[in-house]
Amino acid sequence: MRGARLVAVCLLFAAAGVGCAKSQLSARTMQPNPLALPSDEVLRESKHLHIQVKDMDIPRAFRMVQTAWFQVVSRDRLRFHVVLVHKWEEMTDIRGWNAYLEDDEGHVFKPEAAEKRTDKHTGQVWDYERRTATYNIFGDVTGTRNDGYKQRVALDKVDLFKGFGDVTFHSPDLFNQKIRRLTLVLERGDMSYRFTWDLYDPRQDGFKEEPPEPEYEPTEPIRQHGIESIGGNAYPQPY
Repeated sequence: MRGARLVAVCLLFAAAGVGCAKSQLSARTMQPNPLALPSDEVLRESKHLHIQVKDMDIPRAFRMVQTAWFQVVSRDRLRFHVVLVHKWEEMTDIRGWNAYLEDDEGHVFKPEAAEKRTDKHTGQVWDYERRTATYNIFGDVTGTRNDGYKQRVALDKVDLFKGFGDVTFHSPDLFNQKIRRLTLVLERGDMSYRFTWDLYDPRQDGFKEEPPEPEYEPTEPIRQHGIESIGGNAYPQPY
């Protein structure tokens, strides 16, 4: 959905008494509370949040994009739709993750159900070429020469799994107009994903300016003697 803001950070926490660390990745956005206005003015569905995950075994151009959004079924029930992408199939099954929900008042809710809807195996073909960069007298890159044929790299393939699942939470008055923050947490082993929605009431606060779409950093930095350009399906596709 439009206007979703991605803030991805990786925090390492030392586990007490052991030498391992826990990786935490997060995404955050701001939007009107879905119950603050009539349904014809505000959707009962949240913005989509994306977390991009790198892996040492796949090319740097690719990101394994984890996605989550929720729908307000009723004041007592929320359904979160989750899309998990990984090189291992078992990591894309939402039933293998420990999920819970946090709100702005510190309440923690356990899911009523976690269901796997479908699982897809995708094969992405990628390639890259190295071109010579041209510079001005100040050392700035002004362009590239069409000489990628001199350093060709054969096509390669990346096999990934994409799992679609739902996590449902049920509790009396679980969601209302006063809720100001929801965080869906998914944990498995030493990995933790946190999807956070900051909510506001337009009737009290007015419509706030939503953050712009994130600008993704280039997957390959410009180097001193040339530029590497990589092609691949690195970003989320519409569902």
